[in-house]
Amino acid sequence: MADTPTRNRRALYRVTVVGSAIHAHIGPLADCQLYDASPDGFATLISAESFTIGAIVQVTLHYQACRYSGRAEVCSHVSCGPASHRYGLRALDGQLRAGLRALAVNEERIRLRRHAERRAP
Repeated sequence: MADTPTRNRRALYRVTVVGSAIHAHIGPLADCQLYDASPDGFATLISAESFTIGAIVQVTLHYQACRYSGRAEVCSHVSCGPASHRYGLRALDGQLRAGLRALAVNEERIRLRRHAERRAP
């Protein structure tokens, strides 16, 4: 199992996507909400404690009419209350990584455009 990089050591920027209502199938769980994403991984919020650290799970992500599938390693888990758990996963396969890269770049572009529009006179 690889070390999970801290936010300050992470080489790639993670984009918060929780407001974009993006979901994925992770292992046996359908409709898991993504919290943030980068080309190398993502975090998800789910209602039940479902995975063990180090587990390899199958992931299917649907984004902009495209489907990206691959394996991911569960790297972290934080309990956010009795009915909410945040899991950090690292993408292991190229197709899933490509989908996460497209998602992160596009969602950041959308966020920056909204920010610029709010600041425009």
